Amino acid sequence: MANIENEFLDNPNVLIFTNLDDIGQPYSCNQWGNRHTQFGSDSAIITNDSGSTIWNWFRTGAYVPSYAWIDHNMTVHYKSNYVNQGSYRINQMLDNCGSLCSGDPVLGCTDVQACNYNQSADEDDGSCDYESCLGCTDSLANNYNSDASIDDGSCIYPINISFGSINSSTIEINLDNEYAIQGFQFTVTDNPDQITITEASGGRAEDSNFEVTTSSLGIVIGFSFTGDLIEPGSGLLTNLSYEGVGPTDICFQDIVFSDSEANSIGVGLADCLLLDILANPGDTNLDDLVNVQDIVILINFILGFNEPNTQQLLNGDMDENGFLNILDVIRVVNQILGTAISYENIDNGNGVIGYEYIDDDLVLTISSENDFSGIQIVINSHYNYDVDLKDNSHITIRQNYID
Repeated sequence: MANIENEFLDNPNVLIFTNLDDIGQPYSCNQWGNRHTQFGSDSAIITNDSGSTIWNWFRTGAYVPSYAWIDHNMTVHYKSNYVNQGSYRINQMLDNCGSLCSGDPVLGCTDVQACNYNQSADEDDGSCDYESCLGCTDSLANNYNSDASIDDGSCIYPINISFGSINSSTIEINLDNEYAIQGFQFTVTDNPDQITITEASGGRAEDSNFEVTTSSLGIVIGFSFTGDLIEPGSGLLTNLSYEGVGPTDICFQDIVFSDSEANSIGVGLADCLLLDILANPGDTNLDDLVNVQDIVILINFILGFNEPNTQQLLNGDMDENGFLNILDVIRVVNQILGTAISYENIDNGNGVIGYEYIDDDLVLTISSENDFSGIQIVINSHYNYDVDLKDNSHITIRQNYID
């Protein structure tokens, strides 16, 4: 065998290897010794084959090592207990291999993205075709193309599901269907994991007497015990209630729609949607209540004692101008007190601020044609001054010095 190995050593189309199928056979690994090194291999292939399956593929009847000649089609060309015809058999296979074993380059399209990609080609001949195989490859689509092998994103589906409006607790699921539906299932995922689906209600599903069940994993299942159908049409399928806040990307996954015969109907996969943070006005401590604790936290944000997260900023920004100040505090106070006030800008009067120095103090006085409930002043200074409120003991003052 070593002579045959040496004869075909430089032929890239010939591979000689040793497989030791040791278990249950009379020749152990120790008895084989290092024979594989005679054939140019650093190590033998050892098969843990308790049923002697591989050995029985190639054995010739005698309990001695067998030799098998396997061609390029993975077909056993010849097998024997002896290798005296080894070179002849290998040359036979090389003749049958044709151009694959000629040593000449195999020309063809080598681009795996092309319609006519040739996995046997090792030299590109410029023949790559990128159009003839394009089309819709989904058999459930209306425009399925059986001749297409590469999907070009053109599939048109009889059912399309999408996200509708979103508020602080509800996600609308919209449905456009050409066929009647007796059951559906899909999963709403969120990344990062910020929300939990709690229940489903309303919409065309409820109008069609569907039972719609949800799980904390975001799985939604709807069907009718009475055989009712969601008839073809377009509109709200159901409302999903959820707990938690964003921002998080919500997506559909594992969508299945069924007709009355339990046949799957093709569904167009909707784009993901950003479930952005939704405001709960005044709730700065995120406990779903608005009370004096929210005022304290809001003031601490304004004074710079603490930094609000995105949800707290949105909840505290009562006038929706993008930042927190005394105007937001007054609105939260009025919300707690139940005071109905129009927050339109007042332009029928002005407040006048006067100032004077008395000894080492800067005294500010404010005169206004309108009543006011709060004041916020920023003093740019390298010193931390004490601020006292005079003649208004019922008003609370808070201050902070930063840098």
